Amino acid sequence: MGLLVVETSGDGSDISISGWTHVPGSPVVDIADATGSKLQVLYKFAQYDWASGAPTNEPNVTIPDTGDHQVGGIYVFRGVDTSLPFADTEAGSKTTASTTATLPAVTTAYNDCMILLVCGRPNDQGATNRFSTAVNANLTGITALIEGGTTSGNGGGFSVQYGILEAAGNTGTSV
Repeated sequence: MGLLVVETSGDGSDISISGWTHVPGSPVVDIADATGSKLQVLYKFAQYDWASGAPTNEPNVTIPDTGDHQVGGIYVFRGVDTSLPFADTEAGSKTTASTTATLPAVTTAYNDCMILLVCGRPNDQGATNRFSTAVNANLTGITALIEGGTTSGNGGGFSVQYGILEAAGNTGTSV
């Protein structure tokens, strides 16, 4: 499964790309103007060529101009259940500037679930690390995949991290 993460200004237009679907709860906007941030997360399953026994080559993704700025990336995961790629999604936002973020809890009925932690930021700090590795005692092996950012326009960025919820249930919040 490909996961496309794009951060734009809070008043940027919504992304629509053929073959890609917004994750439930996407987009998330903190402040709906150029000073804010809009985080959009979309997914797509690669097509499989049964004759060759390999995934087909996927076309390049072209993201339409959303306004002030945009920064994004595609992250690929294998072994994702195509019938239920997202057991639960939660979105949150804040409207007061700070250097911390709290990601809401999610609940799953399955053991050993990968929990993705995706967070956007509206500050003009380029690609420098603004997020620390998340802390959540209920998740094991929390790993930061990427933090991207731009100083174009009003600037902004995002972070993608993941951890494993070993026993089915509630993750609790991640900070």
